[in-house]
Amino acid sequence: MISNKGGFTLIELLVVITILFIIMTMTYLPYAHHQKKTLLKQGAREISQSLSEARNFALHGLDTGAGNLSIGLYFAPGTTQIEYYAYPLNETINEDSLNQDNLYKTKKLPKGIEVDSVGGSTDGYLFNFEAITASGAHMGESEIDIIISYQGSESPVLQKNISYYPKSSISDYK
Repeated sequence: MISNKGGFTLIELLVVITILFIIMTMTYLPYAHHQKKTLLKQGAREISQSLSEARNFALHGLDTGAGNLSIGLYFAPGTTQIEYYAYPLNETINEDSLNQDNLYKTKKLPKGIEVDSVGGSTDGYLFNFEAITASGAHMGESEIDIIISYQGSESPVLQKNISYYPKSSISDYK
């Protein structure tokens, strides 16, 4: 005769494992979503700091020994980096005249974050900061919006809008 030793049946173990799996899934999904939103905030902070840094480089100069240099900050939609270009005060550059000779440095955005559009354009956008004055008056617009997303997401929840105000050199993101 079989004696009952007080063990668990296979059905009881499967029920417990299923319940644990459901609980773990419910805690992981919000964490993964929150992690993506945190990366978006970091990306917005990086872009905001890059705009301030480029302006400060133009205002105070770069330590390159080449005299006063203006700074161009280039954003290319669909990319995950920001490019800094340094060029002499008497030169004017635009998106078409950028070359690797003037590339000062490149800054990577957090993993998975990419630029979607700048100033409503899906083409590249160049912010110019003139040496000595750090003026960006040639930008013309009173507000320039930079939209970033997590891996090109169309969902507003996984997008971030950074507003840059050239006249006051203030950037704002929510």
